Amino acid sequence: MRATLVLLSLLSAAPAGAGRSALPSCGRCLPIVPVNIVGALPDGTPDDRRGTLGAMAGPLGLTPVEAARLAASTGIVLCDTGQGMRPLASAVLVGDASTIATAAHVLRDPSQDGAPLPPGTACQFRSQGQPQETVALRLDATEVLGAGGRADIWDPNDFAVVRLAAPLQSIQARPFPIVSPPVDPGAAVILVSGFQVDLRDRLGERQPIVQLAHVEQAGSAAPGEPRPIYLAGAMDAGGSGGAMLVRTAGGLALAGIVSTTGAVNRNGFAFSLPMMSFIRVIAVEGDFRRAVEGPTRLSRAGSCAARVSRVC
Repeated sequence: MRATLVLLSLLSAAPAGAGRSALPSCGRCLPIVPVNIVGALPDGTPDDRRGTLGAMAGPLGLTPVEAARLAASTGIVLCDTGQGMRPLASAVLVGDASTIATAAHVLRDPSQDGAPLPPGTACQFRSQGQPQETVALRLDATEVLGAGGRADIWDPNDFAVVRLAAPLQSIQARPFPIVSPPVDPGAAVILVSGFQVDLRDRLGERQPIVQLAHVEQAGSAAPGEPRPIYLAGAMDAGGSGGAMLVRTAGGLALAGIVSTTGAVNRNGFAFSLPMMSFIRVIAVEGDFRRAVEGPTRLSRAGSCAARVSRVC
């Protein structure tokens, strides 16, 4: 049982070339084959469409202002789980400049059967704007807002909304508005992560990793739960908690965060047959959206009280 829980905690994304991991039969647990390919070029090499924000901003149609905002409002979660401060996953500002969203399993300890990290664990959020900002995370019960947890790999509540010890200072660090996610197959989205393990040697951790991905399948959700959406794209460990953005008439908006990635075969049919991989995203809706909107209301109330104003 311990091995199974540890495996589930680590399956935010597994490196390319890892072997088949057969999970025991337990209803929603299914065989998983970690991969990291988006398809193949004519010569057989992977058609990997990921790149740094600096290199991909133009092809993705991002303006300089949007690119700067992306860099300042997204970043990396780092924690000290006994081996020093290490990057674990990605995150994005939500609600206000003092709150981030990431995947709930990021704040769990695989060495302790996936138990939540203790409140005293030293963790940080590091933005990737210029200059980079590093702020401590608050993991006590009053500051982790609406962490849904993850009972297994298919749990749609894999989200955590966490307060920072202090707001980011950059004027470009502004959360994106929240919109309903696209659910039609083929709809395009932009994925932004702080880093990914397999690209670290080549692309480093100083710029967000971005890519264009497409909706493969939208899941249904129980009342109050966020909806899982499956994308065709490539992503490796470190991408959990990365933002899924969509283009609206008013500009970029946040629609979800990355939960799990790999290749999953359900009843003999892979989620992404042409792309040979998938990325599972948790939509910012239901309990997730309510957790995100809470800090915004608190910030507005505090601002009004400070001004002794009757109108906010």
